[in-house]
Amino acid sequence: MRTGIDLVFALLAAAFGPLLATCGTEGGHQPVARFSVSPKYVCAGDNHLTVVTMDATLSSDPVDDPPGKALACSSDSDCPSGRLCTGTGAPPDPVTQEVPRLCLFPLKYAWEIGDETFVKTDGDFAGLKLSGTFAGDRPYDVTLRVTDRNGDSISSTSTVGITAVHAPPCDADLDCPQGYLCADPLGEGKACYADCELEEGICNFCPEEGAACARCYLCEDSDSRHLCLPAQGRR
Repeated sequence: MRTGIDLVFALLAAAFGPLLATCGTEGGHQPVARFSVSPKYVCAGDNHLTVVTMDATLSSDPVDDPPGKALACSSDSDCPSGRLCTGTGAPPDPVTQEVPRLCLFPLKYAWEIGDETFVKTDGDFAGLKLSGTFAGDRPYDVTLRVTDRNGDSISSTSTVGITAVHAPPCDADLDCPQGYLCADPLGEGKACYADCELEEGICNFCPEEGAACARCYLCEDSDSRHLCLPAQGRR
């Protein structure tokens, strides 16, 4: 015959047994989908002149494959079976300038670009990095799905915008959309110019001289303000 204490333990085992059984088992946790986009903006009407790069290096599987317990490495041969020598996105060593790499289980990546105008220039839709160009006719979404070796997956989406040199004419900053300033840097009358001091990289820098500069902007000082101005003819 069960005593009262035996009955209590039996009830506790029935309630918490399934949870305790999962503790210490490997897998079952979602990875982290984290990526960078550079540049974060393209010029309005860019027409495939600016290459945008998506980089998933910062994605990880911190619970099932914690970097803090991983071995440092310089090549895949340094790693146990199933793991690869992987960059973590951490800054280089200040003395040796070597980029930290760890033995981690590989993750699977899947990129989805919410814009039919996207043209791939480098990388792969199932790779760590993907580069391409856009028409620049509207903001677009980039979604990354990351899956770990146990089949657990998660997605992350970032919206990348477009920036114009200026909006309609204005008389004061209050007349301009958010992120724009009313100014007359070219002596052609006041207009709303993008304020590139608000967010680094809002202006697209021209990689070389030529026709592409007609659609690229530089962040320049004008009356103690930082404005996105057309690069053509300003070098």
